[in-house]
Amino acid sequence: MSDETAPQSTDAEQEKSLFFGMSAARLRGRAKWASVVLVLSVLLPYDMIGKTPLFAWDVIAELHLASAFGVLALPLAGLAIIVGLIATKRGSSLAFVVLGSLLTAAIVRKIGSDRSAWDLMALPDSLSARPAMAILTVALVAAAANLKFRRSTARVVPYVLGSSALAALVFYGWPARGEAPLRTVGRALLNIPELPDFRYQIGLLLLVFVMLWPLAVLAMGFTLLKVTPSKDESWLAIVSNWALSLWLGLLVTRALMMPQPSLSFMSFLATVTVVTAVVVLVSASVVVIVESFFVEHGDEAPLSRGSAMSEEIELADDPFGGPKRKKVAAVSGSSGLQPKKAAIITGVVMGVLTVAELVLARPPTKGTEWETTSEKTAEGDRVFGDLLMTWGRARRRWDFATRHESGTQERLEVKNAGRELTLAAKDLDPKLGEAFEALTTESDELDLAGRKWGRLVDAVNDASKAAKLPYFIDPDIAITETEKEGLRYHFFIYPYRIDKVRQYDVDGDAFAALRVRPLGYDRDAHLRLGFSRDEAPFALVLVNETERNGNQFVSLGRMGYCTDDLVQNQEVYKGLDRCGKLLKSYADGREVDIPDAILAGTERHELQHQIDGPHLPIAGPVLNLLEGYAPSSQDRVNREVSAFLAELTTEGMAPKLALVQLAQYLMVSENHPYAKTSIVIFEALSDKKVRRGFYLDGEKFWDAYEKLFEMSDDALRKRAADTWADLYGKQLPEPKAK
Repeated sequence: MSDETAPQSTDAEQEKSLFFGMSAARLRGRAKWASVVLVLSVLLPYDMIGKTPLFAWDVIAELHLASAFGVLALPLAGLAIIVGLIATKRGSSLAFVVLGSLLTAAIVRKIGSDRSAWDLMALPDSLSARPAMAILTVALVAAAANLKFRRSTARVVPYVLGSSALAALVFYGWPARGEAPLRTVGRALLNIPELPDFRYQIGLLLLVFVMLWPLAVLAMGFTLLKVTPSKDESWLAIVSNWALSLWLGLLVTRALMMPQPSLSFMSFLATVTVVTAVVVLVSASVVVIVESFFVEHGDEAPLSRGSAMSEEIELADDPFGGPKRKKVAAVSGSSGLQPKKAAIITGVVMGVLTVAELVLARPPTKGTEWETTSEKTAEGDRVFGDLLMTWGRARRRWDFATRHESGTQERLEVKNAGRELTLAAKDLDPKLGEAFEALTTESDELDLAGRKWGRLVDAVNDASKAAKLPYFIDPDIAITETEKEGLRYHFFIYPYRIDKVRQYDVDGDAFAALRVRPLGYDRDAHLRLGFSRDEAPFALVLVNETERNGNQFVSLGRMGYCTDDLVQNQEVYKGLDRCGKLLKSYADGREVDIPDAILAGTERHELQHQIDGPHLPIAGPVLNLLEGYAPSSQDRVNREVSAFLAELTTEGMAPKLALVQLAQYLMVSENHPYAKTSIVIFEALSDKKVRRGFYLDGEKFWDAYEKLFEMSDDALRKRAADTWADLYGKQLPEPKAK
């Protein structure tokens, strides 16, 4: 009896080893080309400025360290896989390295892109939006198809499919940007009849199809519960591994409509190749790791004849309930990195890198203890106003001159201006003088890194704060494109004199707003009522601009006008008289309060930007209106919707004046982000559509506007707060002044 069963047992073991060896060879073969693809992904332009591609090396110095790791995550994962190919002889060891590298890259990429949103230069949409769970869903189905074909691993398939279903549930059900993808699909399908053109409808249907493809693959995968594939790498494995790339390739027509279509086309195809590499690597790695629990040997890489030796190995207990396995002899040579060690090393490296990235990615601290005990002085205004702006303009002239000629004279002017600025600053405060000296000397290079520019300016602000001086400098960077030089970085400084520091408490967290006046030439700084940078610890409110805007509202109210600008939107034009009469009636006798109301409303608006940060969930009406727009465009409108609704809750006259301001945005163009913001807010507040399809309906808009304007101030404030809560799923934070 034993003599008859022994050959059968040997045949079964040989069959297992054969298939295990095939799986290991497939993984090693895919890892060889896929790792190169991942490494070379660093060469992909991930953004365009005009017609010039923006590469990683163009901006890596401008990014926070955590964001830089996010940019380089996939290329570094490719390098780790190449090291794994060299260091491992067992397929299971390589599989642990591959999965660990890709998982770490996904985590670091996500954390890095989230952190970059707080910076002056955020990662583009193409780099920050990666559906890792969708890729995992199709890869696990492909793995399940191969595992079902093998008798030794067939009983594991339900667990693998369950993991795929869990990944799909996370992908489709988890609200990544304020809305779950499955809901996005439903909303997109409902919006198809409203699209203005058949081409748009076809394009949206294609996007919906691609988005639903992982769910379709999962549905096909469940057939494995009853059907066993007839061969290794069956049709289901092939479809799961490769079809996603085919459908993504159909979207290549979008690249042809971008600047530099040939470059965009090649970049898009290269991106599809990267996605394909990740899918096939994950599916092959899962197969090898699962088989390693059931098969004793067979995944060794081919060895040289002279290095072969006999080695006894003991496999772990079958985790799925099988009998305890015995020691068997396996042919091995220089065994390389063993599976257990590979798993341990991979896990430790993943944990260390994830924790390090989380520590690096901590968002900036908000609030400030800036105490301006000293009043403005002629000397301070001269340093931060005339001398600083003189140096800044001299540096700009030197920059332009050096790129076209020697720039010797301009360089001398920069040095003289910097020396005069430094000496005058030292008279105010020695530490301030040192900070200005560092700014003027260490920025003496054309290809200055933006982060260095920001650090030099921040050092000046820290010295000004330590000396309790009422002065602040805002650094800025602009990227432009020229035919001769391609991309160019421009560095700006906007100095302000601080009138008042306003401290706020929001549910135990500190926030602040600085009321400031620009220094230098009149209106030489930002032409805005106020602004907020996510990387800055406070918002800025420009007192002189709010005063100018308030006086303009006083004049409009007296004349019975809603605007004194040219109205280009004919749909809005027909309601200007109604708007003007409402404003005149409301403002009559209250003109003295209007500038203060504009100031208070602006401060509440900018403070809300500080509270929201860059990861505010996107409201459903924003997604409905901006269907098909870039995520960055949706984010911008979404944040303005939140800030304007918060502004509408300000005490006094600010809510009604904000309604007029929102209407003014629609008078010029419906395509500007602030116009889109206005449409979302008026529809949300009135609970009525003010559009015909995607275009504004003048009669509907002015009817909604009039009903809102005629509400009492308290009722309008409550309506705005309730609307904010409906859009963002929580109560509107209420800042309390300290």
